[in-house]
Amino acid sequence: MAFELEQELKVLLTEDQFKQLLLHWQLDNQQPNIKQHNTYYDTTDSALKEIDAALRLRNFETSSVWTIKHRQNEFQSHEYHQTNPTTLIPKHNIEVGAIYDEQLLRFLSQNAIKIEDLKQTYDIKTSRWLIPVSFGEFALDHSVYSNAEDYELELETTQLIEATTEFKHFIEQFGIQMKQAETKLSRASKYYKLSY
Repeated sequence: MAFELEQELKVLLTEDQFKQLLLHWQLDNQQPNIKQHNTYYDTTDSALKEIDAALRLRNFETSSVWTIKHRQNEFQSHEYHQTNPTTLIPKHNIEVGAIYDEQLLRFLSQNAIKIEDLKQTYDIKTSRWLIPVSFGEFALDHSVYSNAEDYELELETTQLIEATTEFKHFIEQFGIQMKQAETKLSRASKYYKLSY
């Protein structure tokens, strides 16, 4: 188990802005550092969403991670992780024993959420290019949802004040406005509603 305070800035990009940043970092002919497949779960009455939390299964090529993200404010979330040594096939319901980490189970229990009540809600595939900088790490993402796709620039940092100044300065060079993007889960929900 791992706990961390995630601090991130993020903006949505147009496809042209995304390509411009790939060129800027000379990544246009590079494969992404990470390809991840995120599957989200919630109860039918959206119990996690109601408390600004999300449960995600993230599959990489050879491993996977269960994560509960509990949003604290626009820029910060508490995260609880359970790393698995193999990939897990996303299922509609979570199998008994799939989540065994004490802190994840405690979080669910304290919020009266039973594992058997959690159902798969959204599925997102993301290609991510990582760019380390002195004040954190940029992540340039191309995400594909069941019925949409989008582009995003994130900056994960431990120095939120300094990073905010640097982030704003950087994106202004490319004519990108500083408007904190919604989470991928929130965007998935909106894309889904727009298509039905």
